[in-house]
Amino acid sequence: MKSYRAAWNRWQHWSRSSGVSTDDPTPQNLAQFICYLARSEGLAYRTICLHKSVVVTFANPDTSASLSEHPIVRLTLKALSTRTSRPKRKIWDIQVLLSWMSANPPDRSSLFEVSRHVAVLLLLASGRRVHDLTLLSVDEDNFQDLGDSIVFWPEFGSKTDSADQQQSGWQLSHQETEPVFDVLSWVRQLLVLSRQRRRRHRLSALFITTRGRLAPASRTVIAGWIRTALAAAGIDASPGSFRSAVGSSRLAAGCSLDDVLRRGNWRSPQTFLRHYYRPIAKGSGGRSDAADNGFSTV
Repeated sequence: MKSYRAAWNRWQHWSRSSGVSTDDPTPQNLAQFICYLARSEGLAYRTICLHKSVVVTFANPDTSASLSEHPIVRLTLKALSTRTSRPKRKIWDIQVLLSWMSANPPDRSSLFEVSRHVAVLLLLASGRRVHDLTLLSVDEDNFQDLGDSIVFWPEFGSKTDSADQQQSGWQLSHQETEPVFDVLSWVRQLLVLSRQRRRRHRLSALFITTRGRLAPASRTVIAGWIRTALAAAGIDASPGSFRSAVGSSRLAAGCSLDDVLRRGNWRSPQTFLRHYYRPIAKGSGGRSDAADNGFSTV
């Protein structure tokens, strides 16, 4: 609700001032609201689509499907997409981040630096969401150390999880590469550093807070760690951009689309290609193979 509050408040204000039912709009009402967002508010097409989704989801769930798929709503959005179409913005080059990581290995005794490093390695290797990192646990039901590999079985709660589908397991294995990119050894180092704090408070989350109140690290906390790494590497981007950067870089490097979708837990190739795949803003140097190191799905 925090994520969607601004869009919902905008809908409430417009519907009340326009004499439209806030909780039971017609398709014509929704189309008018979409046009208002484009003409009067000047919002981008993707932001308008988010507002549309908020209205159809929260106004009247019983009519959400018919409201979203009504011809007047779809045609209005199609007209806006045609009018506002423009070349895709470029996404940052993961090789810039890899070069910085190679030159600035973390302090192996620092829980913060190791936690941040492991989070970045896992995102680079998988291309999944930052939120998915909060679903990794080291309890006996969700974690297996097989010696030459480690397997995480994420808890339920990913954006794509449903009653009949849950994201795949994460298998990490040792690879001959620069030590700074060996995800298996760094996960084990993180477990060593956090063992006492974890036992004292019976925490099973892989990532825990490194200062302040001891608790499982939230998405906001982990995103903060990642933001500092991006800034240190000279990359002006949000933590959420990892998903687009990793997927786009892997596809541009010659990986198959199926492999990109499987690693990143994508349910739809259309969603990835339409909204996340972007041309790469080429940077300087790097180890492109390091991003694939030691990760597979099970």
